[in-house]
Amino acid sequence: MRKLHKKILILFASSGAGHRKASEAIREAFIKFYKDIKIDFFDALDFTNPFFRKSYPAGYEFIVNKFPFIWRFFYYTLDLKIVYMFASRLRRLINAINCKGLEEYIIANKPDLIITTHFMPVEVISYLKRRGKFSGKLLTVVTDFGLHRFWISKEVDRYVVAIESTKKDLMKRGTAETLIEALGIPVRLDFLAKKDKSALVSKLGLREGVFTVLIASGGFGAGPVEGLLKNILGLDIDKQILIVCGKNNNLYQRLIAISRDFSGNCKIYGFIDNIDELMRVADILITKSGGLTCSEALATGTPMVIVSPIPGQETKNANVMVENGAAVMLKNTANINSLIKQFIADKSILDRMRRSSRDISHPESAINIAKLAINLLGLKDETGTVTAGN
Repeated sequence: MRKLHKKILILFASSGAGHRKASEAIREAFIKFYKDIKIDFFDALDFTNPFFRKSYPAGYEFIVNKFPFIWRFFYYTLDLKIVYMFASRLRRLINAINCKGLEEYIIANKPDLIITTHFMPVEVISYLKRRGKFSGKLLTVVTDFGLHRFWISKEVDRYVVAIESTKKDLMKRGTAETLIEALGIPVRLDFLAKKDKSALVSKLGLREGVFTVLIASGGFGAGPVEGLLKNILGLDIDKQILIVCGKNNNLYQRLIAISRDFSGNCKIYGFIDNIDELMRVADILITKSGGLTCSEALATGTPMVIVSPIPGQETKNANVMVENGAAVMLKNTANINSLIKQFIADKSILDRMRRSSRDISHPESAINIAKLAINLLGLKDETGTVTAGN
């Protein structure tokens, strides 16, 4: 391949694991298909002052876990156009105070294109573009199936959204259709590969033909995981339970203690990098509805049972999953056992959910975002058409 003398900056903000995972998937696609493109890859918070760097993700985690009703109020209130007209000034002031390092880095390094998977850098980069301090392209990848006004800026050169309904919402908010591509939320290239389920069952030390439940608690290890585990362990059927705790070591230790007498039925994981394999062997995934988790489940065709979504963005994600037949919502976790029995009694329910998942999935999203970036830079794409393996 001929050399492509361009520089791309990929930015995320580590407020939740999904934004970083989406950025990593895009970088992986560039590394595989466009080896001669220079890629810089950073957490935007690394360029902010120490207080902001720590308080931004910590404050978000604290509010959504301890005071979700407060998060819900601000999420929906700030999405109102008239409210955001005033709030945007405060947002600019906060970013001006805390994000000087990010502004200076962009000005000094002059990337040809910036790809961001978080809304915070969108505002900072847009400001620089308005002031003539950055003349490159801005590609914004929205990492939820719903939309919030914080993602929107006139200075964005191209948006990538999850599905067509997200695109229509963005158009209703005043963005031209030509600036929006419904390419999906990017997931790792592992989700594109064909993998034999029987081989994965053996690799993971599981039993073939046993109903398998995967519980994913997200990067923060949040949600009613302990209660779910206790309930399912008491379910009088042959089953296997896989639980991913993320980086929540306290949760990991508590679950190990709960499952100690059920070692043959239960496996507890901390932070892992093979979630695609666990999803492929699972009959159902019980999870909160983070954008990345939903996108990964869609890519593997894993039926979702959604519990305790964060008000706002995760509620919107959950609604989209349910409306498209890829998930069911479980409002009372005490009912999980009766739901599992229903799935076992009528296997057609899960079959329909798997088909619905694949109908709206975009496992090739990361590659197609890289292709879009190449086109935005006016370079010839040489990868050809991308299709997903099943």
